[in-house]
This record gives sequence, C-alpha cells and structure tokens, in this order.
Amino acid sequence: MTGTRSKNTESTSKLPLTARQREALEFIRRCVRRRGYGPTVREIGDHMGINSPNGVVGHLVALERKGFIHREANLSRSIMLVERGEKTARGLQVMANIQDGKFIESGQEERVDLTEDLQLSGEDFFFVRMTDESLQHLNIHRDDMLLVRRARTAAKGEIVLLRSEQNMLIPGRCVYDEAQGKTFIETLHAEQHLVENGCSAIYGVMVAVLRVMK
Repeated sequence: MTGTRSKNTESTSKLPLTARQREALEFIRRCVRRRGYGPTVREIGDHMGINSPNGVVGHLVALERKGFIHREANLSRSIMLVERGEKTARGLQVMANIQDGKFIESGQEERVDLTEDLQLSGEDFFFVRMTDESLQHLNIHRDDMLLVRRARTAAKGEIVLLRSEQNMLIPGRCVYDEAQGKTFIETLHAEQHLVENGCSAIYGVMVAVLRVMK
C-alpha cells in the first residue's frame, strides 16, 4: 500500500503548473532557503498581490495535489516542500553553452560533478557554460560555469539571465520600482531598460559563478 502511494505522488509531481502556481512555488522555495521554513498564506498573498486568503489557498491546494508541497492542518506555517534539499550540486545538467553571446542548447546529456556539497532542491538547478567573454563586464569569463535556478520570477537584487527572441543572452537585475510598487528586471548592458518580472524571457536566476582555477 505504501509503495502505491509513493508512485502516485511521483506521478502527480510531474503535472504542469500554471504561471501563478509557479510564482507561488518559487516564493515558497525562496522563503524556505532563506529562513528554513515556509511563508504564511498572508505573506504569499502580499507577494502575489492577492487580497483574498481563499485565492492563495486555491494555489496551495493545486501545488499540494500536484505533489510539490505538503501542508499540516491547523498550523500557521505549515507549508513544506516535498523532498527539499535532498540532492546536492553533484551531477547537475549543463543545459546550454553561451557562444557569441547566444544560448546554444546542449545537444547531449552532460552533467558536471562538484567537490562541494551544495544543498539544492530537486531538479530546479542547472549549469550554463560560458565559452565567450560576453559577460566580462560582470566579471564572468570564458570557461566559467553559471549555476542557475530555474525560475520565471526573481526577488529584489537577484541576477537574472534573459533570452531574447534571437536567442541572445541578456543579463539583468531585479529592482523595485517605488512609483509602481512592484519589481522589474533591469537589463545590465549598454542600452538599459526594464522588462516585466515574470515574463517568458527569463531563462533563470543566477545563483553562483563557478570558476576553474588554472
């Protein structure tokens, strides 16, 4: 009976998420990583601009049904990630190389092992390899490996990798606009401009730069 329950949970965790469900899940993950426990319903609502607790609960019910979180009844901070922090940075996939300023998707299964044990959750992290100097203005150079978190939204201060329609890499930083009361992604190149936080152009959030010492 236990084996059947485990199999069902694994299957439901592969169900696709809506954009708003993904936004809620990313916020929960950030809270857990930063302080060790999940946010309250009110905190999620404030982050997502949802005034009704029932609106937040609807997203949480969907995330729980799809196998991403678990909630305990009658506890204010009851949201827990399923299987959080059980994988390390060893064996993370290299999703793309940056060549001539463009994303070149990896055409084969390539994984990179690390000597450090970095506690990361599930399959939400991957590598992007730099094969050019297109990010040298950010002190990122050829042969550096970018550790990236899969995300469509970013928190204030986080560095974001954007992918243009021409497949070009555009770095950005999440900033807060006081006038509008929300966050945007400010591009970090010669022609600075703002793009929506949560747009489809966000390839991921950069977590770390790994450099091989020669």
